[in-house]
Amino acid sequence: MIPKVLLCHHHRPMCAGMFYRWGMRQAGCEVLTAGPSTPHVYGKSDGNEHTFADDDFEPPASILPNEPVDVNGVIRSAQVIGFDPDLVLMADQYDHFYLTGKVEGHKAKFAYLAVENWNDLQLQRYQQRKADAEYYCISHTQDGVTPIPAESEWVVFGADPSVHPNFGQNRTVYVCQIGSPYEPRPQVWNHLRQRFDMAGPISDDGYRDGLHETAHTIFGRTPSYRGLAEAHNRAVCTLSCSNVDFIPMRAVEAFAMGCVLLSDDVPSMRAAFGVPYPESPTGYWVKHERTPQSHGDAVEYVIRMPVLERDALTARATHATYSSSSANNQGKR
Repeated sequence: MIPKVLLCHHHRPMCAGMFYRWGMRQAGCEVLTAGPSTPHVYGKSDGNEHTFADDDFEPPASILPNEPVDVNGVIRSAQVIGFDPDLVLMADQYDHFYLTGKVEGHKAKFAYLAVENWNDLQLQRYQQRKADAEYYCISHTQDGVTPIPAESEWVVFGADPSVHPNFGQNRTVYVCQIGSPYEPRPQVWNHLRQRFDMAGPISDDGYRDGLHETAHTIFGRTPSYRGLAEAHNRAVCTLSCSNVDFIPMRAVEAFAMGCVLLSDDVPSMRAAFGVPYPESPTGYWVKHERTPQSHGDAVEYVIRMPVLERDALTARATHATYSSSSANNQGKR
C-alpha cells in the first residue's frame, strides 16, 4: 500500500513545506498539498515563482483560507477531490493558517511540525489541537520562558535538490548569508564587508530591503529561492550567525548547495551535525565564536584551506544532507 499524506502549509516561493513534500515523495508516499497560496515573500517577488525545476513552486491541490482550520475539515476537503489520507502533516510556518482540533471518525494520523521560533503564541496553537505526533525545528524558546511540550520531538530543517541545487561552478565570493538582519548579523556582515573589501556599512533597513554585494561578500534578504540558490552557489562559505542556541533553516540548505557552513559552537549544532571540522576529521561544519572577528577568522581559515580538503568537507556535508543515517537525524531535545 502506498501511504497517502495530506501536507498542509502556506504555499509561497520560499517555504519549508516544499522540503517535506519532496522528502515524502522520495520515500514513496503519495502527497497532496493543501493550504493558502501567496506568490511573494516579504511583500516582494522576483517575477518567477519557479526556481530550477518546474515543480518547485507547487500550488495547493486543495486551496484553504489563510486562517485557522479544523483538521477534520481539511480531511473532508481532500476527500471531495478523491484523496483519502493516511497522514495529515501540518508544517506551521507561523502564518495565520494552521490546523486545530483532533482527527475524529477517520483513520488518518495527525502530525504537527512547528517550523518557527517557539513562543507563547505557538503554545496557544498547541493548546488548540490534539495531534498524534508533535515536532519542532528551532530548539530554543523565543522569549526564553515558554515551555516546549514534553512530547514534542526536535527535528532539523531539510533541503530540496530542486530548490537548493549545487551548480558545481567556480566560487569567487568568500562568504554569504541570506536572511533577516537581526542582531548580531548586521554587525558581523559590516565587519566582513570592511575586512575583505574595505566596503562601508549597510543599515539594518538596507539589509532588510534586499541583497548587498561586494567582491567577496553577499548579505541580506531575497524574495525567492532562485535568489537564495544563486547567492549560495557563488560563495565558498555561509554563516549561521545567531545570538541563541539554535539551527537556522540555512544550515542544511547550505550543505545541499555546496557551501561550507560556519556556525557558533552551540549544543544544537553538535546534536544535529556532530563534532565540527577539524576537531573531528570527518566533521562537515566549522565552528567560530560569536564575535565579528572570529567570524572573519573562520572565513579566512576555509578560504586558505587546500581545495581538495575543502571539497572533501563539502562532499561529506552533501552526503549527510540526503543520507538517512547521518547525524542530522539523531538530534532530539
